[in-house]
Amino acid sequence: MSDNRQEQIEALQAMLEYNPRLLNAMKSVTAELLEDRQPDTDEYLLAVIKGMNWETEILNGTKEVLDEQEIALDRKMINDVFLEFNDAYQKKDDITMGILYRDKIIPFFELYEQAARNVVESNQ
Repeated sequence: MSDNRQEQIEALQAMLEYNPRLLNAMKSVTAELLEDRQPDTDEYLLAVIKGMNWETEILNGTKEVLDEQEIALDRKMINDVFLEFNDAYQKKDDITMGILYRDKIIPFFELYEQAARNVVESNQ
């Protein structure tokens, strides 16, 4: 296995360790945005966004190995969603952010986790 491929698989392994916690945080912040904003929601949201950014960097850096398996990750769609989310974030539009998390972002990151798991398991 080439060094680059091994590095990509190791990055996906790190993502797989982190992603369940990120998904739980996304679900929690979604509930806060849609139903029950807390005094620390803004700080929590920023921490979740940082986690998403880290995982997105891994996604972009592992495109080659992720594209080898059957689960298609719609990068254009998620990039468009991130732009829409950023606009809502700038406007402090909790409802739009919450809906984007619930309907687009969380399902994408769940699919991303499965795709990463498939790659890692097929390369062991």
